[in-house]
Amino acid sequence: MLTLFTEFAPPTPDADEARRQAEEELSRGIYTDGPSLLERFFMWLQELLTGHMGGIGSTRWIYTVFAWVVVIAIAVIVVWLLVRFRRRRRQYAQDSSEVFTSESSSDDLLESAQQALREGMFDLALVERFRWMVRSCDERRIIRVYPGLTACDAAQRIAQFLPDLRGEIIDAAHLFDSVRYGQITASENDEQQMTRLTEHVVTVLSSPSEVKA
Repeated sequence: MLTLFTEFAPPTPDADEARRQAEEELSRGIYTDGPSLLERFFMWLQELLTGHMGGIGSTRWIYTVFAWVVVIAIAVIVVWLLVRFRRRRRQYAQDSSEVFTSESSSDDLLESAQQALREGMFDLALVERFRWMVRSCDERRIIRVYPGLTACDAAQRIAQFLPDLRGEIIDAAHLFDSVRYGQITASENDEQQMTRLTEHVVTVLSSPSEVKA
């Protein structure tokens, strides 16, 4: 039995053969600890920037120019995002925009809104409509306008007399802020909704019997 096992057992390799087989096994891809795909990309980009892929006389200088364009574009995007982020933080840090910067009467504001609408300036028309509503309430002594009054403050005070419209009035104040800050551009539909709401509010509050203290 021992003789038979020895006859069919695989031969034991000598030292040189064992070393050769080990090197061959270790050279397979599964044992390779090479750079990752991202590292290879940056290595390629570095080669482009340093000109290792070809000199000016070679057509590969185009790749170098392309690489610089990519780097500059990424830098511009990053700067733009940072500036936009900081601007939004400053905007949202304020609770609401100040409603008035002048002592315009409700008639003046209504005329301004209608003129802006005729010219297709929906942003200005929407903003002036909201101001018209607030100034009309002030002139009717429903609320008191004071320096620094914000859209949200005005909406909260008006909504006290119109609890059924509270949600719409608060939404109108937020829309006023968004349009005035330039966060969004008002559409014609936005302006029409603001017009319907503000006209309804002023009409109801103009009737003392409709006012709920």
